[in-house]
Amino acid sequence: MKIVSKLLLAAAGFLGLGVASGNADEIIRGFRFPEKVAGQRVGAKRDYEKDNPGYGWSIEYLGKFAANVYVYDLKKRSLPDGIKSKPAQDHFAETCKEVFLLKDNVNVKVLISSETLDLGGLSWLHASFSYTLYGDKVISRLFLTVHKGHFLKVRVTRRASAEPDQDKLVQSFVEELSRTLK
Repeated sequence: MKIVSKLLLAAAGFLGLGVASGNADEIIRGFRFPEKVAGQRVGAKRDYEKDNPGYGWSIEYLGKFAANVYVYDLKKRSLPDGIKSKPAQDHFAETCKEVFLLKDNVNVKVLISSETLDLGGLSWLHASFSYTLYGDKVISRLFLTVHKGHFLKVRVTRRASAEPDQDKLVQSFVEELSRTLK
């Protein structure tokens, strides 16, 4: 019976079928990403590093909103932790500019250009934008920090018409995630 179970698990993996395991946490570059954070569940995981060194990995969380968490170093060694360093500040400014360059984003407006948020033991640079994406008005929030020598970026996109408490849920998500990543 054990052999049959192992064969079925191997076949499911080969066919790309999802198989639940006892510990579904994902470990990326020493960071633990739980299967569930503040009610959001893990979705797609992507490895950009193999084709584009320095671009790292992303993990998606889905639920009341879509959150993408990125871990990368842009091939920069010895990135100083925190948000006050020149690499953190420069990369945050560059990442904010990219929102305006995405061809599908229409009518981009800056809601919050830059602020610092201390959430779950990590300090984050934060900006918020509104724009029209595929005909829907959306709110996009960007959080960025450097921790353990890597950029950590959280990008959250939600419909502008969503419940007003979603901003609190987003902040709870980043706060809980921060505690996990410490």
